Amino acid sequence: MNAKIGVFGGSFDPVHIGHLMLAEHMLEAGGLDKVIFMPTYIQPFKQDNQTASSENRLQMLRLATSDNARFEVSDVELRRASVSYTIDSLRELQQEYPQDNIYFIVGVDIFRLIRKWYKFEELVSEFSFLVGVRPGYDISEVSELITDIQRDFQTDIRLIENPLIDIASSNIRNRMKLGFLAGADSVQYELPASVYDYIYAHGIYEGTTLINQLRIDLSHRVSQRRYEHVLRVEELSVRLSMIFGENVVRTRLAAVAHDICKDKDEEGNALLHSKHAEKMLRDMYGVMDEDVLNAVSFHTTGRAAMSRLEMIIFLADAIEPGREYPVVHKIRLATYESLEAGMKATLEDMDAYLSRKGLELSGDTAAALAYYNDI
Repeated sequence: MNAKIGVFGGSFDPVHIGHLMLAEHMLEAGGLDKVIFMPTYIQPFKQDNQTASSENRLQMLRLATSDNARFEVSDVELRRASVSYTIDSLRELQQEYPQDNIYFIVGVDIFRLIRKWYKFEELVSEFSFLVGVRPGYDISEVSELITDIQRDFQTDIRLIENPLIDIASSNIRNRMKLGFLAGADSVQYELPASVYDYIYAHGIYEGTTLINQLRIDLSHRVSQRRYEHVLRVEELSVRLSMIFGENVVRTRLAAVAHDICKDKDEEGNALLHSKHAEKMLRDMYGVMDEDVLNAVSFHTTGRAAMSRLEMIIFLADAIEPGREYPVVHKIRLATYESLEAGMKATLEDMDAYLSRKGLELSGDTAAALAYYNDI
């Protein structure tokens, strides 16, 4: 029996929950056996720091669709690496599925212009269409167009009312550009979790975000040596956040900001730089996330009952690859076992180091040691 395959084209920059909901709706309402997501090629001269690369868009799609056996992803247009015409892409897919019927999924506003498409007559003669219509749309004009095409070319064209989904990739990118951690709405729930983590693990859409601005400011405020340390802390923090289930964007922000006042405070009380950094993050950059602010504030001293994010920043600062001291390897192993084990090992080493110098732990650090020794 021939399968019915829907082809869903778009930039998917990034793919979001609305795309997946629409594809699932087309599966059911259109009687499809599968949906193939087909990301379009974006010419390099049209790309900017708010446009994901072809490789990243393809990988995000693969992550987003990996848990649905009826979803597939095709790179047919990305492989071509040039402007693609719909008929050429569908013909190539038809060669991959010679026994199956291909339905091109398209929105009604685009379908209304189909007579202007490249090789229109061949396109509607060879392929079928599922035309998505938003709720409340006046279909009288497009219905007449469909009737004419069906009469002249016997094309299988079906109008399908779409669910109302108020999510747009451009809006997601714009909010990231504004730096939503400074108070704008989060996009976290508009993206599949795997895509959300991928975006921040790879720094996509960060051209003018708060995090990238912090990196720029950091590079002007601290020495090259300190800057390289912060980048290593950031990289390790992100790795730990993905292992232990922490929010990657909040982790990245705290990691980049943690030493932004370090060199400035080097001549005075070195412990104060974390408090100064927290104040700067709040007052100058408008960050209101208390967990991020606390992670920066306590990354040097620690404290009892630290949050997961606080522990990640504290430990990444202590064991990043540039750190070399006698027990650092032991602490790294303990950290990957559990964050709490890493905290205990680090605090015990700090206590031993200060004891050899005839000094004692500060109040917060002593409380942290007592706390993590008891759990």
